[in-house]
Amino acid sequence: MNWKDGLGLLIIIATMYYITWPLKWLFAILPKITPHTHLKTGLLCVFFTLFFLYIYFDTKNDRLRLLPLAGLIALIFIGFLFSKHRGHVDWTTVATGFATQITIGLLTIRWSVGRSIVQAMGQLAEKFFSFAYIGAEVTYGHELIDNYGVFAFKVLSVLFFMCFFIEILFYYGILQTVIIRIGWCLHKLLGTTAIESVYTCASVFLGMSEAPIIIKPYLIDLTESEIHAVMMGGFSTVAGTVFAAYTSFGIDSAYLITASVMSAPTALSFSKLIFPETQKSLTNIEQLSTKKVSNENNVVDAACKGAQFGLHLIGAIIANIIAFVSFVAFINAIICWLGSLVGIKNLSFEVILGKILIPVTWILGVDYSECETVGRLIGLKMTINEFVAYRQMGKWKNENKLNRKSEIVATFALCSFANPGSIGSMIATLTTLCPSQRPAIISNVLRAFVGGTVTCLLTASIASLLMPEEGL
Repeated sequence: MNWKDGLGLLIIIATMYYITWPLKWLFAILPKITPHTHLKTGLLCVFFTLFFLYIYFDTKNDRLRLLPLAGLIALIFIGFLFSKHRGHVDWTTVATGFATQITIGLLTIRWSVGRSIVQAMGQLAEKFFSFAYIGAEVTYGHELIDNYGVFAFKVLSVLFFMCFFIEILFYYGILQTVIIRIGWCLHKLLGTTAIESVYTCASVFLGMSEAPIIIKPYLIDLTESEIHAVMMGGFSTVAGTVFAAYTSFGIDSAYLITASVMSAPTALSFSKLIFPETQKSLTNIEQLSTKKVSNENNVVDAACKGAQFGLHLIGAIIANIIAFVSFVAFINAIICWLGSLVGIKNLSFEVILGKILIPVTWILGVDYSECETVGRLIGLKMTINEFVAYRQMGKWKNENKLNRKSEIVATFALCSFANPGSIGSMIATLTTLCPSQRPAIISNVLRAFVGGTVTCLLTASIASLLMPEEGL
């Protein structure tokens, strides 16, 4: 079936919308059949037993493909070592999160139908983004947009259109309905609280600055663990509004979508590993409303405000890219000069990061010959931002410095907002919305930042583990 045509797209949308109804019935009836905790533990044991058997037989021709499994276990163990309350870890929640992520990976990476659906969604997203180029061409001219494709004028213009469109959906309550439905599923499936589940889901569609609007009335009642989970959810994903910028660098949109969706349940479960809940949550799913929370006069007012917000977003992106790229160039010049004093030629910040991160990329399943290259990309993302990292990745991809597997693993590992600039954005957004939570936000933001970075590595490990031997 062509999933991009009318019927295929209708099936995808209807399935995504109505799947919550049978799940609602299932979650209601299961606890009555048997104690819920015992049932979930038993199902998890069966799931992981079958998964390990599947992986064992799938890698029989090349046992090195099991390396990402070792990386997955190592990252979870490190998370446990640095857990704030190791005695309060709910391993059922942690295991369920990883089981959910693995299931999504199997459906979208190994299952040909699921893979074709995600690819179709990616192509549809790119087609949708392309309508923004028409407006950009009218404004800036054919030369800048079509002939030269200047990043600031062509690619970032899509953000105006995306913010405009999202505000329309938000005004009519459509976006809230979708987000709350999916958040409810995560809440019931993982056992995480309502607010953190809904926020993590919202961060996949929106961004760290926009998603908190949905949970603004409840921020004051969140526990410290919930605050941490909210921040980590923001650091672990990227917003749909910036997908166009990444795809313009040559990044596969299908894997960007898959990476963001896979990271959501892992962000919740891993956050409960490194900062378990020790207090009683004061919020529940029934408190969340699907009604519009904006105060715009009409849909035109909402759309215009969305486009105006895009101006602030684009300005922030341009400012950060110029400042950070310039700073890295300055640091590279100093490092290169210092290296020349001791006889090391062409030493740079990226080279140092690439060397340091070789063990990390190796346990992600990257071919050893390309570990340093992928390590440089992860280092750029951690110290600057994912825009610069994806831009460099697109350049190396065109130069054939990355094979297909390394390209996919890097796409998954870079797909999050865990960068230094986002720390400031996260603090500013949440403390503005809820000043009384400032101490909890400030004290936990670095832990959430590191957790968001590790979440992407966990997602990359699972993607690498599930990748077929013959590639994709």
